Amino acid sequence: MDATTFPISFTYHLIFCIVACAFFVLQFIRMRRPHQFILAVAIAGSLVIYVDTTNKTLFHTVGLFEVVLLIGAILLSILARVKEKRRTDKTDTTEQEEATQE
Repeated sequence: MDATTFPISFTYHLIFCIVACAFFVLQFIRMRRPHQFILAVAIAGSLVIYVDTTNKTLFHTVGLFEVVLLIGAILLSILARVKEKRRTDKTDTTEQEEATQE
Protein backbone atom coordinates (compact mmCIF):
# COMPACT_ATOMS: atom_id res chain seq x y z
CA MET A 1 0.00 0.00 0.00
CA ASP A 2 1.48 3.36 -0.92
CA ALA A 3 2.06 6.15 1.62
CA THR A 4 -0.72 8.33 0.21
CA THR A 5 -3.35 5.67 0.89
CA PHE A 6 -2.14 4.65 4.32
CA PRO A 7 0.64 6.73 5.86
CA ILE A 8 1.99 4.16 8.33
CA SER A 9 3.48 0.73 7.80
CA PHE A 10 1.65 -2.52 8.43
CA THR A 11 3.71 -3.16 11.57
CA TYR A 12 2.70 0.15 13.17
CA HIS A 13 -0.90 -0.30 12.07
CA LEU A 14 -1.00 -3.79 13.59
CA ILE A 15 0.44 -2.55 16.89
CA PHE A 16 -2.04 0.33 16.96
CA CYS A 17 -4.94 -2.05 16.26
CA ILE A 18 -3.92 -4.49 18.98
CA VAL A 19 -3.59 -1.75 21.60
CA ALA A 20 -6.79 0.03 20.54
CA CYS A 21 -8.84 -3.18 20.35
CA ALA A 22 -7.62 -4.26 23.77
CA PHE A 23 -8.52 -0.85 25.19
CA PHE A 24 -12.04 -0.82 23.73
CA VAL A 25 -12.75 -4.46 24.67
CA LEU A 26 -11.64 -3.78 28.25
CA GLN A 27 -13.80 -0.65 28.34
CA PHE A 28 -16.73 -2.66 27.00
CA ILE A 29 -16.24 -5.33 29.69
CA ARG A 30 -16.00 -2.63 32.36
CA MET A 31 -18.78 -0.27 31.25
CA ARG A 32 -20.99 -2.42 28.95
CA ARG A 33 -21.46 0.31 26.37
CA PRO A 34 -22.18 -1.17 22.91
CA HIS A 35 -20.41 1.60 21.01
CA GLN A 36 -17.11 0.55 22.59
CA PHE A 37 -17.45 -2.96 21.21
CA ILE A 38 -18.39 -1.59 17.78
CA LEU A 39 -15.27 0.58 17.80
CA ALA A 40 -13.13 -2.46 18.67
CA VAL A 41 -14.63 -4.33 15.71
CA ALA A 42 -14.12 -1.33 13.41
CA ILE A 43 -10.47 -1.01 14.39
CA ALA A 44 -9.82 -4.71 13.88
CA GLY A 45 -11.72 -4.57 10.58
CA SER A 46 -9.35 -1.95 9.24
CA LEU A 47 -6.70 -4.68 8.95
CA VAL A 48 -8.71 -6.43 6.23
CA ILE A 49 -7.32 -4.03 3.61
CA TYR A 50 -4.02 -5.91 3.87
CA VAL A 51 -5.58 -9.18 2.65
CA ASP A 52 -5.19 -8.06 -0.96
CA THR A 53 -3.62 -4.62 -1.35
CA THR A 54 -4.30 -4.48 -5.10
CA ASN A 55 -8.04 -5.16 -4.87
CA LYS A 56 -9.83 -1.79 -5.05
CA THR A 57 -13.24 -3.40 -4.48
CA LEU A 58 -12.06 -4.84 -1.17
CA PHE A 59 -10.51 -1.51 -0.23
CA HIS A 60 -13.77 0.39 -0.86
CA THR A 61 -15.88 -2.30 0.81
CA VAL A 62 -13.75 -2.06 3.95
CA GLY A 63 -14.09 1.72 3.81
CA LEU A 64 -17.88 1.47 3.58
CA PHE A 65 -17.89 -1.07 6.42
CA GLU A 66 -15.83 1.32 8.56
CA VAL A 67 -18.14 4.26 7.85
CA VAL A 68 -21.22 2.23 8.77
CA LEU A 69 -19.63 1.04 12.01
CA LEU A 70 -18.46 4.54 12.96
CA ILE A 71 -21.89 6.03 12.32
CA GLY A 72 -23.43 3.20 14.35
CA ALA A 73 -21.01 3.81 17.22
CA ILE A 74 -21.76 7.55 17.19
CA LEU A 75 -25.52 6.95 17.21
CA LEU A 76 -25.29 4.37 20.01
CA SER A 77 -23.11 6.72 22.03
CA ILE A 78 -25.64 9.54 21.66
CA LEU A 79 -28.54 7.24 22.55
CA ALA A 80 -26.71 5.97 25.63
CA ARG A 81 -25.99 9.53 26.75
CA VAL A 82 -29.64 10.55 26.32
CA LYS A 83 -30.82 7.44 28.16
CA GLU A 84 -28.39 8.10 31.01
CA LYS A 85 -29.54 11.71 31.26
CA ARG A 86 -33.20 10.68 31.41
CA ARG A 87 -32.44 8.13 34.11
CA THR A 88 -30.48 10.70 36.11
CA ASP A 89 -33.26 13.29 35.76
CA LYS A 90 -35.85 10.71 36.81
CA THR A 91 -33.77 9.77 39.87
CA ASP A 92 -33.33 13.44 40.82
CA THR A 93 -37.07 14.06 40.51
CA THR A 94 -37.86 11.02 42.67
CA GLU A 95 -35.38 12.14 45.34
CA GLN A 96 -36.88 15.64 45.38
CA GLU A 97 -40.40 14.22 45.77
CA GLU A 98 -39.28 12.03 48.65
CA ALA A 99 -37.57 14.99 50.33
CA THR A 100 -40.71 17.15 50.11
CA GLN A 101 -42.91 14.38 51.57
CA GLU A 102 -40.74 14.07 54.69
